[in-house]
Amino acid sequence: MREQYMRTGEGFLLVYSITSRSSFDEVSTFHQQILRVKDRDHFPILIVGNKADLESERKVSVQGSFIYLIFAV
Repeated sequence: MREQYMRTGEGFLLVYSITSRSSFDEVSTFHQQILRVKDRDHFPILIVGNKADLESERKVSVQGSFIYLIFAV
């Protein structure tokens, strides 16, 4: 079912929690799945970290998220 939505989507918003490393790790899985389903090397995808108000509970570093974004694009 998820792949059907991916086939028809014209852009994607992937949201992870800065307080959950596992949610950030899943972004990579979804990103790769979207590219596979779309049969493309690049596709409009916006990746957003939420729960910025919980900075004291941060599990995903700002640097780590930027490094992923640089190499994923």
